Amino acid sequence: MTRKTFQNTVTALLPSVSAREAVARENFAFSDRALLRIIYEYAPDLDVKLKLFEQAKNLFTEKSSKLHAQKLIDYYTRQLSDFKTPRANTLYEVVIKSEPDITPDRYLVSTYEDALSCIECHLKYCEIKAKDESPLARYTISRRSTVAPRKASDIGKIPWPDECILGYKRKIIDVHCQSIANEWRDKCPSHDFCYTCKYDCIDKDDLPLPRFLNLYDLVAVKYENGKIEYGIYAYESEEDDYTAYVYMFDNEYVKGRILDKTDEDGIGYSFYTHEHIPLAIAERVDPESVPESVRADYLYAKSVVEAEHAEQKENGD
Repeated sequence: MTRKTFQNTVTALLPSVSAREAVARENFAFSDRALLRIIYEYAPDLDVKLKLFEQAKNLFTEKSSKLHAQKLIDYYTRQLSDFKTPRANTLYEVVIKSEPDITPDRYLVSTYEDALSCIECHLKYCEIKAKDESPLARYTISRRSTVAPRKASDIGKIPWPDECILGYKRKIIDVHCQSIANEWRDKCPSHDFCYTCKYDCIDKDDLPLPRFLNLYDLVAVKYENGKIEYGIYAYESEEDDYTAYVYMFDNEYVKGRILDKTDEDGIGYSFYTHEHIPLAIAERVDPESVPESVRADYLYAKSVVEAEHAEQKENGD
């Protein structure tokens, strides 16, 4: 496999069609670390993730990149092995959401294997056959402590649950054990900030992408649960090439047409609507292609953003 073929395979994992098209259009070349980040963040399941990390390790020529790929393989292998191993004073909770918007069903079992069996039995009981299973189904298995607190201060000592998320056809999407924090060390103190840490774990990496959004563009964001939300690309940044500053529409300020107002402290309501959307999941959308209600929100928000820019220009900002 050539480097270009491998990049094309990894680029195809990016959720945003607009981002993928921009990469192809500009013949954009990702660094080794950026390719690892895309795999880490957007591979559809753990099997694909590990396969691509293995390919990266064999394809990369830089020693540090090859080492990083191997460490990511070891990291996930250790996590999965640890999660499947029962511990004293723990149990496994199974949360089943066969559809994104339904109330989940919950079960308690003693082993990981029992958790898998529980999921299969639940689907059979509900008569959900393979052909009927939703691609957005999620089966979350959590390993939780059963040690009861004896005094108030013990509450803060109860560890967060370890978690394994399975999706369509019970493919493992992700696994996370608190005691195995990242690929570079077994412990990662929660009070550490990534930018002060000397270890180059993959969580520290941003994902630079070629710009494909223009000021005032309508932006769509599709989340993992299948929900799509819309916003407007409100401010460009010369420094940030991995997120977009977007005013989102699904809030009382846009719906109530008070986006241009301020609160009692003089802070514009538009500030409360903004999000820094990763370009990898941001989709550029034609305003004529969306429902009328979304288009109305867009035209209103656009008028507010244009007024904000005009005021800033007048004030010399």
